[in-house]
Amino acid sequence: MIFGSPEKGGSAAKGFVLQPPDLRGGSVAHLNGYQDKIRSLLANLGEGLRAQFQWTCDCDYRTELTRYFRETEKVAHPHLKRVREERFQRYWEMMHRRELRRERLVMFISTDIAGYAGLLKTPEGLRAYYGKLLGQLRGQFDELTGTLRSIFGADTAVQPMDDLAHFTYCSRFLNPSLAERFDVDFDAQFNPALTIQ
Repeated sequence: MIFGSPEKGGSAAKGFVLQPPDLRGGSVAHLNGYQDKIRSLLANLGEGLRAQFQWTCDCDYRTELTRYFRETEKVAHPHLKRVREERFQRYWEMMHRRELRRERLVMFISTDIAGYAGLLKTPEGLRAYYGKLLGQLRGQFDELTGTLRSIFGADTAVQPMDDLAHFTYCSRFLNPSLAERFDVDFDAQFNPALTIQ
């Protein structure tokens, strides 16, 4: 995501969905080891990089339950199919009654944009300059994705957000009432040619 102009004074950010392990029953050594990973993450944020963590709770398992339902439709054995349909129905109703809980941890890393396009570039020159700048930012965030995965290892899934995930997250963040609705189709609303606003 680009905030402001894509040149000096602007900034770029990328979101990462982190799925850390449940450490509530972890040993002291395991907890200290995970704290060392967080320290290593903060130490890797170099000059001009900032991190923001957002931990939220909701009950939205719609994607997972829909995938489970689609797999259930393929089951041929009638008893297995009936059991899976009952389980789907039970959890779907629990989700709508807000009885399920899902914790989400999203980390946004932002960096300042230092380049300046200049005043004498043609439209084609500006397109080439901005394309090069966006390529550099993409490479920087891809490298950061690898760094995060190596720091946290196999016990924490690190999923970089794409444009649709950024749009969905920002839409929910800026419209808290959407948390009450499970019928919003963000795929249909997303238009990559428009800004998030």
